[in-house]
Amino acid sequence: MEMLLILTVSAPAAEGGMRQFTLSRLVVAKAGTTRAEMYNWARAQCPEGLREANTLFFSVEPNAIPVPVEAVTGR
Repeated sequence: MEMLLILTVSAPAAEGGMRQFTLSRLVVAKAGTTRAEMYNWARAQCPEGLREANTLFFSVEPNAIPVPVEAVTGR
């Protein structure tokens, strides 16, 4: 199933301030894949130095938008 995955992380920067990174991808998940597995995969995609950063946002959901029956049938 095609899933839309979004992860945003943040960590202090060595030179001061904060570093942030957002990953936004369409991924194909096998049947039985867990949200935890998707989260761990996304964390592994972060740049070096941000893989252990604080998670600000995480979302994974089906990419397809369900179409209401009335939109298809006109009723």
